[in-house]
Amino acid sequence: MKKTVKAFRIAVLLVACCLLLCGCVHSLKVNDNDTYTDRKTGVTYVPLSACYEPASLGEEYASFKLSGMKTMLYTVGALAPENVLGSAYNGVYANQSLVLPTFEEMEMTRVLIYTKTATTIPVLTLKAEDAAQQGVIDALRSAYLGGARVSYPSFYTQQSAYTLRFEASNLPDIYYCISYIEYEEDIYDIVDGVETNLGRYFLYDRYNKICVAVDGTLHELLTID
Repeated sequence: MKKTVKAFRIAVLLVACCLLLCGCVHSLKVNDNDTYTDRKTGVTYVPLSACYEPASLGEEYASFKLSGMKTMLYTVGALAPENVLGSAYNGVYANQSLVLPTFEEMEMTRVLIYTKTATTIPVLTLKAEDAAQQGVIDALRSAYLGGARVSYPSFYTQQSAYTLRFEASNLPDIYYCISYIEYEEDIYDIVDGVETNLGRYFLYDRYNKICVAVDGTLHELLTID
């Protein structure tokens, strides 16, 4: 009899613990305008462009269901969960009252460069504290923001593809990500009515439909032994 009572008490404690843990995860209401409202705090989150990625994920904080599928959201780095959450699929959800810096407004500190197949360890890191590397970061930023837009060379063979994760002091724990692609041969396109050799190296942002040609500086840095 004592064993039965003891087993029953343990079972009750386990159930209570499970309920307590489940209750810690906030439930988000899915709104018609593609926003998500925390039923507990009243905070409404907006999904950011897929260019933004969480630098690291912490504890489970909230979840929502959409079309029968559950998505868990986590704390992001040292950021307050009332301001920013992240998903396991690199999504970032921000408090709709926040105004985050744009790419142009970001105060860059580093650019972490990864291959498309090895996404955890960068093959190259550019640091703003190094004057020469700062120049490369500035050139990448200028090309992305002001370079001549060209068609994405989808029918050409890629030689190498990388993800550039831009890190900024005024956007902590969140990366802004674009692709850097090298092709096996020079790419030609019509620019201002003239067939033009664009070279082999490009920055590409598929979410904002931006593709610009760049010089071989980054290629040289990536191929240094």
